[in-house]
Amino acid sequence: MKWITRYFNKNRVKKASQSLEAMQKLVNDYGAILAMLKTSEDFISVDRLPASKPEVKQALISVARVAKSRGDSIEELHKGYMFLAYFVSREEAEIMKRFNEVGRESLAKDVSNSRIAEIIQEMSQNKTHTEIRQRTLDEFSRLFREFEAEVVKPN
Repeated sequence: MKWITRYFNKNRVKKASQSLEAMQKLVNDYGAILAMLKTSEDFISVDRLPASKPEVKQALISVARVAKSRGDSIEELHKGYMFLAYFVSREEAEIMKRFNEVGRESLAKDVSNSRIAEIIQEMSQNKTHTEIRQRTLDEFSRLFREFEAEVVKPN
């Protein structure tokens, strides 16, 4: 009986209900968050996810496997899986929001040359945005391959 106790204690961190319905609800809740994005360049705090990243990933994979077995399209689930890369820490989301605002401001037609120089100076002084963007792009690619291996072309 100890092995049963160990098994249930080990798996206690998972959501109480891992039923397909619960996973579908989680995927729908996540989809609602994605629908609020203004652009595909938005970075969002992981705090906004309806569950942890691993739980959302598992729900997306489970729902996609069922959809695939029924002959339904899994394209949107695949995209949603990859867009998990854009969910970063609160601090990183704030840095990227500020960087994107500064970038958009520099594109405005009525921005003076001196303000453009200030914007370029601000962007060049802080390389954190470059690191966050590169890490996100790397994770985006990794998530693409992961979904492919788990759902699209499983062994």
